[in-house]
Amino acid sequence: MQTNIHSYFWLTIFCFGLFFWTNAIGYAQEAAVVRPFRIVLQKKASGEVEVWAYNRNYIAYQCQIDEYRPTADYQTPQLLPAYWIIPPQTDSLLLVLHPAKADPGRAVVSYSSFMGNPKAVHIDTTRYWLPFAHGKARLLSQGYNGAFSHKKQYALDFKLRAGTPLYAARGGVVVDTKHDSDSGGKGAEFSDKANYIRIVHTDGSLASYLHLKKDGVLVSIGDSVVAGQLIGFSGSTGWSTAPHLHFEVRQPVYMGRKSIPTYFINKRWKNKRLRWLCIYQAYHPDKDTRRPERIQRLQQKRYTTRFKPHKSIR
Repeated sequence: MQTNIHSYFWLTIFCFGLFFWTNAIGYAQEAAVVRPFRIVLQKKASGEVEVWAYNRNYIAYQCQIDEYRPTADYQTPQLLPAYWIIPPQTDSLLLVLHPAKADPGRAVVSYSSFMGNPKAVHIDTTRYWLPFAHGKARLLSQGYNGAFSHKKQYALDFKLRAGTPLYAARGGVVVDTKHDSDSGGKGAEFSDKANYIRIVHTDGSLASYLHLKKDGVLVSIGDSVVAGQLIGFSGSTGWSTAPHLHFEVRQPVYMGRKSIPTYFINKRWKNKRLRWLCIYQAYHPDKDTRRPERIQRLQQKRYTTRFKPHKSIR
């Protein structure tokens, strides 16, 4: 009996120790997470302060330094504001602040940054895949320049039930995600609460998939994806009145990004610009059961057909 009591005692101690040990590992891993892009100031023994840009992401960043403080304590030959493009996976020395007196104060720089290379040019002949399951038909509840929330935007809202599987509309590399939000509603106060996935394409353009459900992101930064790959699940987080997917492709410009129109494919391989309040059926070529040589021949064709909006399945 005494042996059993001792056994239970040590088993309990072991379980508590394992619990706290695993939690300590989790906190250590969380603390070790580094932002994809950051500006770091390093003070040298000589008193000089080096301003570095650390880009750990898989996409270029634009960075502009406007000023430094205190201006009376430091000086630099670099004229400000100054602008740089930081390539992916690169550490760049931007400027050096030289002390102007014996005991300078702590240096601070004011800067802004944007994801994407403004020299990138979107390939307008690219045909995207509809971002839901092959063969499924869904309503486009809001299209380009929509009066509700798409003014001056080439963005698309697909009406989807919460938890609907989402698929990549084009291949690329994941460069940004958010998955931990459970808040959503009608109002600007929810604008930063949306879960999302952002994927950079080979031409430098960025696709955004917004309003995913909590923990509905299946990819991580640095993952390579192909068109038609399952990447997440729809939801209604952020500025949203009902479950849907907000899809948008943007091209980087100087210190910003602009949305651009996109074309999609259907089972007849025609370029199609989607229209508001139409129902569209997804077609993913990798799910096509026809002979591979026929698929390859159809892919080589080019069409430029206009479509009038109506409520039938397209």
